[in-house]
Amino acid sequence: RQELREVVDRKLRDDDAGLYFLPIGTVRSCFSDCVGTPRQGLLAPDTRARVDFISKVSPRALQDLEGFSHVWIIFVFHANTNSAKAGRRLSRPTDTFKATITPPAAQRRVGVLATRSPHRPNPLGLSLVALGSVDAPRRRLELRGVDLVDGTPVLDVKPFVPDYDGVPPPLPAAGGAPPGGGGGSPA
Repeated sequence: RQELREVVDRKLRDDDAGLYFLPIGTVRSCFSDCVGTPRQGLLAPDTRARVDFISKVSPRALQDLEGFSHVWIIFVFHANTNSAKAGRRLSRPTDTFKATITPPAAQRRVGVLATRSPHRPNPLGLSLVALGSVDAPRRRLELRGVDLVDGTPVLDVKPFVPDYDGVPPPLPAAGGAPPGGGGGSPA
Protein backbone atom coordinates (compact mmCIF):
# COMPACT_ATOMS: atom_id res chain seq x y z
CA ARG A 1 0.00 0.00 0.00
CA GLN A 2 2.83 2.38 0.84
CA GLU A 3 4.47 1.55 -2.50
CA LEU A 4 1.26 2.40 -4.37
CA ARG A 5 1.01 5.71 -2.49
CA GLU A 6 4.61 6.56 -3.50
CA VAL A 7 3.91 5.76 -7.17
CA VAL A 8 0.78 7.95 -7.14
CA ASP A 9 2.58 10.79 -5.35
CA ARG A 10 5.45 10.60 -7.86
CA LYS A 11 3.02 10.70 -10.81
CA LEU A 12 1.21 13.68 -9.32
CA ARG A 13 4.51 15.59 -9.03
CA ASP A 14 5.66 14.67 -12.57
CA ASP A 15 4.58 17.46 -14.96
CA ASP A 16 4.86 15.13 -17.97
CA ALA A 17 2.63 12.48 -16.39
CA GLY A 18 -0.54 14.53 -16.92
CA LEU A 19 -3.39 14.54 -14.45
CA TYR A 20 -4.53 11.58 -12.42
CA PHE A 21 -8.09 11.12 -11.18
CA LEU A 22 -9.70 8.30 -9.27
CA PRO A 23 -13.38 7.60 -9.91
CA ILE A 24 -15.65 8.27 -6.93
CA GLY A 25 -18.40 6.01 -8.21
CA THR A 26 -19.79 3.85 -10.97
CA VAL A 27 -22.95 4.16 -13.08
CA ARG A 28 -25.29 1.17 -13.08
CA SER A 29 -27.69 1.34 -16.01
CA CYS A 30 -29.61 -0.89 -18.39
CA PHE A 31 -27.34 0.17 -21.27
CA SER A 32 -24.63 -2.47 -21.55
CA ASP A 33 -23.18 -1.07 -24.76
CA CYS A 34 -22.84 2.30 -26.49
CA VAL A 35 -25.13 1.05 -29.27
CA GLY A 36 -28.69 1.81 -28.23
CA THR A 37 -27.74 4.27 -25.51
CA PRO A 38 -29.53 7.62 -25.96
CA ARG A 39 -27.31 10.41 -27.32
CA GLN A 40 -28.87 12.91 -24.91
CA GLY A 41 -30.43 11.60 -21.72
CA LEU A 42 -32.92 14.40 -21.25
CA LEU A 43 -34.46 13.41 -24.62
CA ALA A 44 -35.15 9.98 -23.09
CA PRO A 45 -36.72 10.98 -19.74
CA ASP A 46 -37.91 7.46 -18.89
CA THR A 47 -34.41 5.98 -18.80
CA ARG A 48 -33.13 5.06 -15.36
CA ALA A 49 -29.72 4.49 -13.77
CA ARG A 50 -27.95 4.91 -10.49
CA VAL A 51 -24.55 6.00 -9.26
CA ASP A 52 -22.97 3.78 -6.62
CA PHE A 53 -20.23 5.67 -4.79
CA ILE A 54 -17.07 4.05 -3.45
CA SER A 55 -16.76 3.52 0.29
CA LYS A 56 -14.33 6.44 0.63
CA VAL A 57 -17.19 8.83 -0.26
CA SER A 58 -18.81 9.66 3.05
CA PRO A 59 -22.62 9.53 3.15
CA ARG A 60 -22.37 13.10 4.46
CA ALA A 61 -20.97 14.16 1.08
CA LEU A 62 -24.48 13.57 -0.33
CA GLN A 63 -26.11 15.74 2.33
CA ASP A 64 -28.53 18.35 0.91
CA LEU A 65 -28.21 17.05 -2.67
CA GLU A 66 -31.87 15.94 -2.60
CA GLY A 67 -32.84 19.63 -2.77
CA PHE A 68 -31.81 19.76 -6.44
CA SER A 69 -33.88 18.52 -9.37
CA HIS A 70 -30.89 17.74 -11.63
CA VAL A 71 -27.19 17.01 -11.29
CA TRP A 72 -24.22 17.12 -13.62
CA ILE A 73 -22.32 13.83 -13.86
CA ILE A 74 -18.68 14.21 -14.86
CA PHE A 75 -17.50 10.87 -16.19
CA VAL A 76 -15.00 8.96 -18.30
CA PHE A 77 -16.01 7.60 -21.73
CA HIS A 78 -14.74 4.15 -20.72
CA ALA A 79 -16.51 2.29 -23.56
CA ASN A 80 -15.10 4.60 -26.22
CA THR A 81 -14.15 2.68 -29.37
CA ASN A 82 -10.78 4.42 -29.43
CA SER A 83 -10.12 3.93 -25.72
CA ALA A 84 -6.63 2.62 -26.44
CA LYS A 85 -5.75 6.04 -27.85
CA ALA A 86 -7.61 7.86 -25.08
CA GLY A 87 -5.01 7.05 -22.45
CA ARG A 88 -2.21 8.48 -24.57
CA ARG A 89 -0.70 11.73 -23.37
CA LEU A 90 -0.51 14.67 -25.72
CA SER A 91 2.77 15.89 -24.27
CA ARG A 92 5.02 15.97 -27.34
CA PRO A 93 4.65 18.49 -30.18
CA THR A 94 4.14 15.60 -32.61
CA ASP A 95 1.24 14.13 -30.61
CA THR A 96 -2.21 14.92 -31.88
CA PHE A 97 -5.83 13.80 -31.92
CA LYS A 98 -8.41 13.58 -34.68
CA ALA A 99 -9.29 17.24 -35.22
CA THR A 100 -12.47 16.81 -37.27
CA ILE A 101 -15.26 14.25 -37.27
CA THR A 102 -18.65 13.78 -38.91
CA PRO A 103 -21.32 13.66 -36.21
CA PRO A 104 -24.35 11.44 -36.89
CA ALA A 105 -26.73 14.36 -37.51
CA ALA A 106 -24.28 16.48 -39.52
CA GLN A 107 -23.77 16.57 -43.27
CA ARG A 108 -20.11 17.61 -43.04
CA ARG A 109 -16.98 17.25 -40.95
CA VAL A 110 -16.72 19.62 -38.01
CA GLY A 111 -14.10 20.32 -35.36
CA VAL A 112 -14.23 17.71 -32.60
CA LEU A 113 -14.44 20.42 -29.94
CA ALA A 114 -17.64 21.69 -31.61
CA THR A 115 -19.31 18.31 -30.99
CA ARG A 116 -20.39 16.12 -28.12
CA SER A 117 -18.60 13.13 -29.56
CA PRO A 118 -16.97 10.70 -27.11
CA HIS A 119 -13.91 10.67 -29.41
CA ARG A 120 -12.10 13.57 -27.79
CA PRO A 121 -8.56 14.58 -26.81
CA ASN A 122 -9.45 13.52 -23.25
CA PRO A 123 -12.26 10.97 -22.80
CA LEU A 124 -14.26 13.13 -20.38
CA GLY A 125 -18.01 13.52 -20.52
CA LEU A 126 -20.59 15.73 -18.88
CA SER A 127 -24.19 14.65 -18.56
CA LEU A 128 -27.15 16.52 -17.10
CA VAL A 129 -29.57 14.06 -15.48
CA ALA A 130 -32.69 14.31 -13.35
CA LEU A 131 -32.10 13.37 -9.73
CA GLY A 132 -34.68 10.80 -8.66
CA SER A 133 -33.53 10.17 -5.11
CA VAL A 134 -30.56 10.25 -2.77
CA ASP A 135 -29.81 7.24 -0.58
CA ALA A 136 -26.93 8.55 1.52
CA PRO A 137 -26.54 5.52 3.84
CA ARG A 138 -26.10 3.28 0.78
CA ARG A 139 -23.99 5.95 -1.03
CA ARG A 140 -26.33 5.91 -4.02
CA LEU A 141 -28.09 8.31 -6.38
CA GLU A 142 -31.10 7.25 -8.45
CA LEU A 143 -31.20 9.06 -11.80
CA ARG A 144 -33.64 9.62 -14.68
CA GLY A 145 -33.05 10.79 -18.23
CA VAL A 146 -29.66 9.12 -18.55
CA ASP A 147 -27.34 8.53 -21.48
CA LEU A 148 -24.65 6.56 -19.62
CA VAL A 149 -23.41 3.03 -20.22
CA ASP A 150 -23.31 0.53 -17.37
CA GLY A 151 -19.95 0.61 -15.62
CA THR A 152 -19.18 4.24 -16.50
CA PRO A 153 -16.62 5.66 -14.04
CA VAL A 154 -17.90 8.81 -12.30
CA LEU A 155 -15.31 11.48 -11.47
CA ASP A 156 -17.63 14.02 -9.86
CA VAL A 157 -21.24 15.06 -9.31
CA LYS A 158 -22.33 18.69 -9.17
CA PRO A 159 -25.78 20.15 -8.61
CA PHE A 160 -27.54 21.87 -11.49
CA VAL A 161 -28.32 25.44 -10.43
CA PRO A 162 -30.67 27.07 -12.98
CA ASP A 163 -29.61 30.62 -12.10
CA TYR A 164 -25.99 29.80 -12.92
CA ASP A 165 -26.19 26.90 -15.37
CA GLY A 166 -29.03 28.12 -17.59
CA VAL A 167 -28.16 30.23 -20.58
CA PRO A 168 -30.79 32.67 -21.87
CA PRO A 169 -31.75 32.15 -25.52
CA PRO A 170 -29.78 34.31 -27.93
CA LEU A 171 -31.46 37.34 -29.45
CA PRO A 172 -32.17 36.99 -33.17
CA ALA A 173 -29.72 38.74 -35.48
CA ALA A 174 -30.90 41.11 -38.19
CA GLY A 175 -31.59 38.25 -40.63
CA GLY A 176 -33.54 36.21 -38.08
CA ALA A 177 -30.77 33.65 -37.46
CA PRO A 178 -29.24 33.38 -33.99
CA PRO A 179 -25.86 35.10 -33.52
CA GLY A 180 -23.04 32.84 -34.65
CA GLY A 181 -24.85 31.79 -37.78
CA GLY A 182 -26.76 28.64 -37.09
CA GLY A 183 -27.60 27.88 -33.57
CA GLY A 184 -27.65 24.08 -33.51
CA SER A 185 -24.91 22.10 -31.88
CA PRO A 186 -23.73 19.04 -33.81
CA ALA A 187 -24.45 15.78 -32.03
